[in-house]
Amino acid sequence: MRECITSRISLSTDNTTDAQSACNAAASADAGLCSLGLDIEHAIRMEMTANLDVAPGTCSAPYSSQKRKLQILPTDCLEEQPDLATAFPEMSAKFLFDSLIVHKLAHAFLDQAAADRFLTTIAHEYLAHAIQLDAFPERDRAHMIAKADVQEPIKLAQTNDAVLKLSPLRFAAMSWFHFRHEGRDSSLVQRAVDGKVIFDSLRERLFSFRTRIHGNRKRRSLPSARPKADSRRGPFGDAAALPPRRAQTMARGAAGPPPLDQKRKLALTDAVVASTSIPDPSKSSN
Repeated sequence: MRECITSRISLSTDNTTDAQSACNAAASADAGLCSLGLDIEHAIRMEMTANLDVAPGTCSAPYSSQKRKLQILPTDCLEEQPDLATAFPEMSAKFLFDSLIVHKLAHAFLDQAAADRFLTTIAHEYLAHAIQLDAFPERDRAHMIAKADVQEPIKLAQTNDAVLKLSPLRFAAMSWFHFRHEGRDSSLVQRAVDGKVIFDSLRERLFSFRTRIHGNRKRRSLPSARPKADSRRGPFGDAAALPPRRAQTMARGAAGPPPLDQKRKLALTDAVVASTSIPDPSKSSN
């Protein structure tokens, strides 16, 4: 068991082949994330193992925010991942290994930076992919962007859930383009963490809608300085201020239904009796 420990990140692994590479990638990611204004209060534990806590094939580097633990597959296991060719084509397992550490540590730092604030998945992925691609050497980044076939300018609405699911590489390229255009600095990251950057996602729309509804309910529950007049009646509780037709309708409703005249009342009674009477057997045709 080998461990390389910094003030923020520790790595434990039995794999001596990739241990130093993981330490270097983590140290580089730590410095880059700090330059973007992201800080953590609790140390993050990294584990490099072939036996992940998730089902095989579902993820190459899962992160648990509750345990503050990041797991990653060694390079020899990454070569066997079926999603390697679809997400990042022509990327070697060694390069993907270092890149995944940057991506997942970005999630870990963002998780602690957000604290109790709600940060949508699309906001997490936008920042993590942009920071991941920004850490690429320029030549490799240009190659990946060419594969993604993305052209500037990029609008923030283009970095949405659908693109993330259908083409992670295209999403990463668009996120990086927009991130670079907006300055790729700590102020942009802080605005995203604070929820001031609105992403186009269904979850964020629902959250914004619930926030507005909750705010409206709180405002309606506050005591008013003076009692409001009944909107259905006049300011003094009567129907004087209502339009004549509406006032007549409300007056009829308060008085109850109009009485039936005697002739109509007898006709209705006869109809009810006829519908409920039992037929006489002696008058049967048989």
